[in-house]
Amino acid sequence: MLTIITVVKNGGGGFEKTRDSILAQTNHSFEWIIKDGGSTDGTLEKALQLIDDRVTVLDGKDAGIYDAMNQAVKYVSGRYVHFLNAGDYYASNDSVQQLYEAVKMMGYPAMLVCFIMNQSTRTVLSCPAKPNRYYLYRRCFCHQAVFFHKSLIPQNMCYDITLKLKADHDLILKCLNQGKSLSVVSKVMVCYDGSGISDNRKHISLLDTEADEVHRRHFTTVERALFGFVQEATLWRIRRAMLRHNRRSINGIYNRLLLYINRKL
Repeated sequence: MLTIITVVKNGGGGFEKTRDSILAQTNHSFEWIIKDGGSTDGTLEKALQLIDDRVTVLDGKDAGIYDAMNQAVKYVSGRYVHFLNAGDYYASNDSVQQLYEAVKMMGYPAMLVCFIMNQSTRTVLSCPAKPNRYYLYRRCFCHQAVFFHKSLIPQNMCYDITLKLKADHDLILKCLNQGKSLSVVSKVMVCYDGSGISDNRKHISLLDTEADEVHRRHFTTVERALFGFVQEATLWRIRRAMLRHNRRSINGIYNRLLLYINRKL
C-alpha cells in the first residue's frame, strides 16, 4: 500500500486540486494523511469533510513544511511514502497503479524517482537512469519526485528542519551515502506547483547558502573542488538566469552540452 502525505496551511484551491487528483486514482490501495498547520481559510474544514476510511487528518502547529512532513511520517503504515503537498497533483488517474508496477519491476528499491512537470511552465524535470555523483551535486530530486520505501522509517526519514529549501537534497544524499538503492522510472507521474518558496527568485541567496552546506555534508573535498570547477566552467549561473527568464531555445543547447559532460564524469 502507498501512503500519500499532504502538508498544507491555507491551501485554498491548491488543496482541492490535490484532493481531486488523489481521490480520482483508479487504484484505491492507498492511505492519505493530511497534515494541516493551522489553516484559517477553510482548508481544514474541507479536509475534515472527507468521509473516507483511507483519510487521516492531523491538525496542529509545526515549524514549517519539513517539520510538518516529519510529524506526518510517524503515522505511516504503507509500504511506500509519497509527499504530495497542496497544489501538487498526479499526472494521471493511473499514477498510483504505475507506481506499483514500477516498484515491482525494479525489485522494490528504497527510493523510486519519477519525472515531474512544472504546472506553470510545463517544463519536465527528468533525470538520468543512473544519476552519477556530479548530477547529484548539481541538482537533486525534490520530494514530489520520490517514493520512499517504509524501510527508511524511522532511521532516515527525517528532514533537517534547519534547512528551509534544501532538506530534500540533504535527505536523499544521506540515504544514498548509506548505500540505499535508488531506481528511476522515466515517466511523468506528478505535476508540481512551481510557485513554492524554492522557486522564488527572492530566495536565491539562501538556496546557494544551503546548497553549499549540503555539499559540505555529503561530498568529499576533492569532489567539491572538481564539481565546483565544472559548474563554473559551464556557466551555470548564466543558465540559471536564462531559466528564470524562460529562454528555452538557448537552454536546449546548454542542456545537450551538460548531458555530454555528465556522461564523461
